[in-house]
Amino acid sequence: MSQVIFSKTASTGQQIEVRLKEYLPGVFIAQLFLDGQFVFGEAKPAPLKSPKGDITHWMGRQGKAIGLTTAEAQIIQHAIDEADAAAKETPEGKERRLRRQRESLVTDYQGLMDEADAAFERGMESDGSSAWRAKMAFSGRITDAQIALEKFDAAHPEVLAAIETEKAAAAARFLATD
Repeated sequence: MSQVIFSKTASTGQQIEVRLKEYLPGVFIAQLFLDGQFVFGEAKPAPLKSPKGDITHWMGRQGKAIGLTTAEAQIIQHAIDEADAAAKETPEGKERRLRRQRESLVTDYQGLMDEADAAFERGMESDGSSAWRAKMAFSGRITDAQIALEKFDAAHPEVLAAIETEKAAAAARFLATD
């Protein structure tokens, strides 16, 4: 379902509508419709490289674009921003934000582990004697990343519990199809 956030009639007589659409859970975009037909293109107003008079932004795609004034672009962007902000404050939005934070911490930790392993392998390929030193150079950063993840999990046990529940359900589905 989408909501009309802006409409006007173009100088050519075309009816222009910009609708707010939840593209992904908690992620909103603007969709352009010309005479009721969806036009694939920019998901929000984009600035023109060379503004023409009052027209400073555009939406759409090459061949099917519309020009927008700064005020019109601000109306559209404001609607997107308001919807995004409101979605972040819902329980689902807060959970998504916490999951993204945890995913970032896990990615940081795993990335450091991978870097340490790669440094060890490079050391083994050269003379072997520097391999452990190279890997140990990452130990402080790895420990910090691990502590950050543990602190997050301690502060937000519901996030880890939900992830574990989803993993168990996925494993059960996999085993049930075997």
